[in-house]
Amino acid sequence: MISIADLAMNYGKKTLFEKSSVTFNPGKSYGLVGANGSGKSTLLRLIAGEEKPNSGTISVPRDLKLGVLRQDHFQYENIKVIDVVLLGKPALCEALREKEKILESENLDSQSGHRLGQLEEMIAEADGYVAEPFAAEVLSGLGIGTGFHTGPMSALSGGFKLRVLLAQLLFQQPDVLLLDEPTNHLDIVSIRWLENYLCTQFEGTLIFISHDRNFLNVVASYIIDIDYEELRLYTGNYEQFLEAKTLAETQKRKEIENYERKTAELQAFVDRFRAKATKARQAQSRVKQLDKMEVPEVKRSSRISPDLSFEQF
Repeated sequence: MISIADLAMNYGKKTLFEKSSVTFNPGKSYGLVGANGSGKSTLLRLIAGEEKPNSGTISVPRDLKLGVLRQDHFQYENIKVIDVVLLGKPALCEALREKEKILESENLDSQSGHRLGQLEEMIAEADGYVAEPFAAEVLSGLGIGTGFHTGPMSALSGGFKLRVLLAQLLFQQPDVLLLDEPTNHLDIVSIRWLENYLCTQFEGTLIFISHDRNFLNVVASYIIDIDYEELRLYTGNYEQFLEAKTLAETQKRKEIENYERKTAELQAFVDRFRAKATKARQAQSRVKQLDKMEVPEVKRSSRISPDLSFEQF
């Protein structure tokens, strides 16, 4: 479980969020939405430990394995595509290499045999004997044809290299998956495959950003809205979030209208009867009511016309 408490983050005079708290529970899927520049990517970096908040705490258990999509696809140019995916589990790759080296050796002794047994156990625990078929399945699901699996990364375009890196991340099967616009560079068939994989096969916690409305509706079980300088959790997918936020905006607008109407009525009574001796006590009572009335808190939305449309996120 990842817990955020009293989080505050700003860049200079621009406040992204303040005094915000939210909990990410195991096995759940959270879609982050908000206007451009509202702090969605910043929140992912904060969770990943790549940035530090101005105040507040982000509690991530030490043994929790975080998976973050890196944009360093050019470092693998001379490596086979499927091997790049397998590198998602470095310890497994190292164990497989060491095992192969021992088996190729002409001088096997009892020490080598003992080490071989240890490696076999390590490989089995990491599902190493189904690793390559699984890696191939993920690559194919993301639209990388089998003919490219054993070729070098340099044979792929930039967009397809990013698909390979996404495959590498999915192959890791981390406890928490952090994805920033995962459907970028994917065609509709690959997007549908990714939706199905995340909904039916991935067992960890998913925290993602997407501008794909359908993807949010299919994958997200919760929406975290970054607006009004705070993080607010909504249960359900994107459509359910829209309904809930529209209702909340309507209720807030009515609260403000009721406040303005009530204060106007009280002030009008005071202005009219304050000077009259027979009404002075009542007028003073109205003044006290005015003093006690709480002004509804109104923060500035980061969206354009937030009470008219929430589709710009």
